[in-house]
Amino acid sequence: MERFLRRLGYRLVLAELKHPAKAQAGTKLEVAMKWQNTGSAPCYKPYRVAYRLSNENGFSKMFVSSVMVNHWMPGSIEMFTEEFFKEPKDLPPGEINNVTDAITLPKDLGPGTYGLSVAVVEPSTGLPVVRLGIKGRAEDGWYPLSKVAVTK
Repeated sequence: MERFLRRLGYRLVLAELKHPAKAQAGTKLEVAMKWQNTGSAPCYKPYRVAYRLSNENGFSKMFVSSVMVNHWMPGSIEMFTEEFFKEPKDLPPGEINNVTDAITLPKDLGPGTYGLSVAVVEPSTGLPVVRLGIKGRAEDGWYPLSKVAVTK
């Protein structure tokens, strides 16, 4: 039953996230990701990937990306064939979506180490709306994934 429920609807998995370990305030932080929809349906709403930089001093800034998740399709199988009726196959995961994005760091961002978190948000509110198919979800719906050292 759990296997069935995990495949029901869309299930967005962030398989990989890469970015430089250091960045300068006022420049762009390049982010490369690999996303996959391992569910059985697309996400029908134009939710967006968002990033959040935060530090131990209480600083927190969100960056809503232009990357929309409703284009990431699940896998598919050919149905209603003789082979399908003999033994229906499990639905394979969707294609891996290679996403390249950039976060423009504020010019006045102080030097230090910042945590980088990711979420899929409703663009009008900036609130996380999708539980991703990965571990590490914080209580606020964000996924803290890495750190970046910011210099002046």
